[in-house]
Amino acid sequence: MAPSSTNIDVVPATQDNSNLTLLSKAKAALAGDTTTAGNPVTKPLKYSGALDGYESFDVTNVIGREYPEANLLEILKDDEKIRDLAITVSQRGVVFFRNQDISVEEQKTLGQKLGELTGKPASSKVCY
Repeated sequence: MAPSSTNIDVVPATQDNSNLTLLSKAKAALAGDTTTAGNPVTKPLKYSGALDGYESFDVTNVIGREYPEANLLEILKDDEKIRDLAITVSQRGVVFFRNQDISVEEQKTLGQKLGELTGKPASSKVCY
């Protein structure tokens, strides 16, 4: 159910509109216009095929891909594979890996590299 009109915030004309600028940039990014979102990536990233050597299948027609035999620690050593993993996550929404033996620190490194290799701002870092 949609909120009633009394529950919707209205920005007065005299209020600082910096949040509206951030909102418009976020909407532009979601629409695919990365040049106005402050993101250094100016066009869609292309999948290179670096993960094609791993067995995989789409879990459903709409969302999810599983790599039943892939080892995340092996993928973590190859920036091209990490970049393709990020693209796959972006396209499929979620990616599944089974039976992984990966530490919390290695998970943080993976998350950091996923972002760095796909154009996240340099100021955005994982706290260690």
